[in-house]
Amino acid sequence: MDETDEYGVNMGTFNVQEAAIYLTYSRKMAPGLTMAATLKPIISKFAEYNSFGLAMDMGLTYRVMEDRLRAAIVLRNLGGQIKRYDGDEANEHLDTDMKIGVVYKPLHAPFRFTMTLKDLFHWDLSIDRKKKIDFGDNLLRHLIMGVEFVPTRNVFVAFGYNHRQHKENRDSAVGGAAGISWGLGVRVAKIDISYGMGKYHTAGAANSITLSTNINRFLKH
Repeated sequence: MDETDEYGVNMGTFNVQEAAIYLTYSRKMAPGLTMAATLKPIISKFAEYNSFGLAMDMGLTYRVMEDRLRAAIVLRNLGGQIKRYDGDEANEHLDTDMKIGVVYKPLHAPFRFTMTLKDLFHWDLSIDRKKKIDFGDNLLRHLIMGVEFVPTRNVFVAFGYNHRQHKENRDSAVGGAAGISWGLGVRVAKIDISYGMGKYHTAGAANSITLSTNINRFLKH
C-alpha cells in the first residue's frame, strides 16, 4: 500500500499482514457430552507496527433423544493482547462472547429448528447510547433463528434470520432483506456440497460454496 504523510506526499509503500492460527482439540466426556477447545495465536503487522495476541474458544455440546436435540454453550475469544503495537499505552481487549445454541428435530417431521443466543456478556446492543432501544427489540438482537427442511439425510434447505443484522444494516428508506440468509446442500457419493447466501446489507450479499467430507467415510468397508 502507498504510504503518505498528512499532506498527501508519497513516502513509499508499506505492507499489512494479519494471521490467525487455529489449533483445536475435542474429546467425548460422557455419553452425549463433548468438550472442545481452540487455541488461536493472532499475529498482526501494520508497516513497522507489530502485535501478538493469544485467544481461546471453549465449548460443550450435549446430545439427547437419539441426537434429535442438541444444546451447546461456547465461550469465544478468552485471552488478550500479549505484545502491544508500538506506541500503544495499554493492551487492546478482545471481544469476548458467550453463545448458547439449541437444535431440535421433531421425530416424524422433516424439519430441524435452531436458536442461538449471542452477545450474552453485553445486554444493551443500542448503537446510539443516547437513543435506547426497547426491551423486546434488544432481546431479539441477541437471538438468531433458523429452520432447515431435511426430506432425506442427503439433502437440506435452510433459512435463517438475524434480527440485529436486519436492524443495523437495512436501509431505513427502502428496507431490504439484511439479516436474512438461506442455503441448500446435497451429498453426492461421499462428498457434501453446499451453497449459502447471507444478506448482510442492502448493498450486497455474501455467497459461499463448500465442499466437505469425513475421512472415515473412505475408511469404512
